[in-house]
Amino acid sequence: MARALHKGSARADQPFVAVNCAAFPESLLESELFGHERGAFTGADRARRGLFEAAHRGTLFLDEAGEMSLGLQAKLLRVLNDGQLIRVGSTTPRTVDVRIVVATHRDLQARIREGLFRDDLYYRIAVVPLAIPPLRERLEDLPILVDYLLKVVARDLKIQHRTVSPEAMAKLRRYAFPGNIRELRNLIERACILSSGEIIGPNDLLLTPDELGGAEEECPGPVETFVASLPDTADLRMTLRSIELAMVERALGASGGVQAEAARRLGLSRSDLGYKLRKLGADPAAHE
Repeated sequence: MARALHKGSARADQPFVAVNCAAFPESLLESELFGHERGAFTGADRARRGLFEAAHRGTLFLDEAGEMSLGLQAKLLRVLNDGQLIRVGSTTPRTVDVRIVVATHRDLQARIREGLFRDDLYYRIAVVPLAIPPLRERLEDLPILVDYLLKVVARDLKIQHRTVSPEAMAKLRRYAFPGNIRELRNLIERACILSSGEIIGPNDLLLTPDELGGAEEECPGPVETFVASLPDTADLRMTLRSIELAMVERALGASGGVQAEAARRLGLSRSDLGYKLRKLGADPAAHE
């Protein structure tokens, strides 16, 4: 994330080190961040540099920084203010030059009011705040996220790439996603495992009516949705011609103008596609 935001930064080609602060107890997290000297504690049979030193001249990403203890926050503040750290079991300061990126799901200002987060540390790290709304507040991103996660899951599970039906997508839009993107990935992965075909349907998404906010409604299919969008009076022949033309042009565009590939996408033979183009008033030779 830091590299993407700072493509022109001198740190772009330097180390990018990430740590989940919630994954360590306080004593281990201090050693993980600042390093330790040999004999600093039981099991420390050799000196070890910490992640700050590993990220020297680069970027250190502190995920879930809101979970850090007050004591560790004070030590982090010193490093940010002075650019110096002291390894566990040492008295010698070491100079580091590190850019810090912090992420948390906590409301840090609320944590300050509760006495769980230092206000001076907050104002030191809140240089460029970036608030990312929960998934339930940006459901317009669902199609892009689902498409990406389908590719990731197919790669990780070494299975054929799946797609999600419009009915299944409509079902996902009715869910609040308390677990945000991580939960969406779990839903997609489970659906890919349980689905028997290449298309994930609504029944492959194991969401109860209570989770969907009430009795589960039958989701309209793409045809029903399209017909419902038409005016009460419409020229059937002209409407069908427009649909055919739009589908043919879309297939040709997706296949780079290769008629054989466009025909395959439409479930037609190449000769049938040529016939369609002539019927629709298009020159088949212009699409060679």
